[in-house]
Amino acid sequence: MAEHNNNLAEVQRRGYQAKERHNQVIHEITGIEAELRQLKDVRNHRLMKLRQKSKHAHDAVLWLQENRDRFKKPIHEPIMLVVNMYDSRMAKYVENHINFKDMVAFVCEDADDMELFMKTLRDEQDLRINAVKVPDEPLASFVPPKPIEHYSRYGFHSFLRELFDAPEGVVRYLCAQHRVHQIPVGDETTKRDVEEVIRRCGLQTFYTANHKFSVRKSKYGNRDTVSSSTELREASIIAMTVDQAQINELQESLSRFSEEKAAAQTEQERVRKEEHQLVAQVESLRVKKKELQQKKYAKAPLVEKIKLKEDKIARLERDAIDLASEERRANDAIKQIKLNKVALLKKFQNVVGEVCEASKQRIRLYLLLAQGILAAQNLDNAIREASAEHTQLQDDYAGGVVSTATQLKAKRGSLTFRTYPDTLDELDALIHDEQARAACYIAVDESVVHDYVARKERILQLEEEVSTLQRSLDDHGDSIEHVKRAWIEPVLELIAGINKNFEKFFSTLHCAGQVDLNRGENEVSGMPVLAVSSLEIH
Repeated sequence: MAEHNNNLAEVQRRGYQAKERHNQVIHEITGIEAELRQLKDVRNHRLMKLRQKSKHAHDAVLWLQENRDRFKKPIHEPIMLVVNMYDSRMAKYVENHINFKDMVAFVCEDADDMELFMKTLRDEQDLRINAVKVPDEPLASFVPPKPIEHYSRYGFHSFLRELFDAPEGVVRYLCAQHRVHQIPVGDETTKRDVEEVIRRCGLQTFYTANHKFSVRKSKYGNRDTVSSSTELREASIIAMTVDQAQINELQESLSRFSEEKAAAQTEQERVRKEEHQLVAQVESLRVKKKELQQKKYAKAPLVEKIKLKEDKIARLERDAIDLASEERRANDAIKQIKLNKVALLKKFQNVVGEVCEASKQRIRLYLLLAQGILAAQNLDNAIREASAEHTQLQDDYAGGVVSTATQLKAKRGSLTFRTYPDTLDELDALIHDEQARAACYIAVDESVVHDYVARKERILQLEEEVSTLQRSLDDHGDSIEHVKRAWIEPVLELIAGINKNFEKFFSTLHCAGQVDLNRGENEVSGMPVLAVSSLEIH
């Protein structure tokens, strides 16, 4: 359960990161699009200028935007739309140097394309436009006769070609037709030293800060020159520059961020699906956990009752009487009681006989006493004789008791009675010895008996605890195996899905790889980890 919660938290963290990255990419795309719109507004402004100056050229531009695929090579839009100044302050030099007819002319790199273009627009659509052909010379062939450093001491800082950017075909046409690679641009120093510039530099056309100078040789002498200057008008067409390089860079960035946006959306979708799967698994585990807790709560009272019963049984076992020992003791006591009873019965019989005999003798004595009383005065001797006779009778009584006991022994024929002595004194001594011996038997060490009983109860209790622990261990092992199967199989399915997406993603990068589950040697103690088993770049 904890492992699934950790996986879910990790997936949610990745989803949050993917969402943040998606939002960042959208923010970047929004900024780039706004910047592109701002840059394109400059082009739209120029396009509006073109429409104001030549509606036919404007309509031709719109037609060309939708039909470029009809031509073999590029056809460039009018020069005023594709020329971009590095410094808008220099736009007046370029705009004063290139005539308006060329400013609104289309530049074709292929003669057949130019013929098709003019035929379609001029003849079929009746649009009055101009088109020019790019010269065959490469751009590298258009180099100034001397570097700008040669003229820098007169205030010249660059040639016209170095002031703007345009497609190569357009630059080649401007170099061939208007010699922009040879016309230097100067400043106030040039204006101040213009006479020396004309005399020493041999330039036919050059620019100062606000004037254009043209120098022509006189037809009447090789050394005479004629120069003219024209004040420059402010730029109105190309002063607002379009940085095409920046537009291209922004478009590349926009394309890259669009790909990142698509990748972020794909990652978000994949993480969302993975999160849904993990949420379903966690919810399923929570339901199972709740069911197990309910079973646990239902089991607790039963376990408590069982424990109470076990305690009661243990207590009863501790307090239980040793039936065998007690039975032996009871049998011995019963036997002794029976023996005592037999002895008492015998003694009772003897006493009864003695009492009977004594009663008879007493009657006789009473009779004799009566006779004696009647003859008391004259029978003193008879009294003495009676006393002697009484003594004799006592002796006879004692002898009669012994004789009676002897007769009873002979009559019973019992082995036990034959072993008893014949006299009363000896019987009393025997009884005393037996009582002493019984007292010795009874005086057994109670601690020994109690230790024996306690150890026997402890052995039974330990055996029951061992059995209970073994059952608990078996149940715990089954529970571990069940829980492991419950979460390891969904994890394997999840890893298979990740591996599939991983292979698909890496295939788009021209790479190959695989993600599998490394369980380690011990699946219980060692936690499973993701591993990239192979990675090959094609």
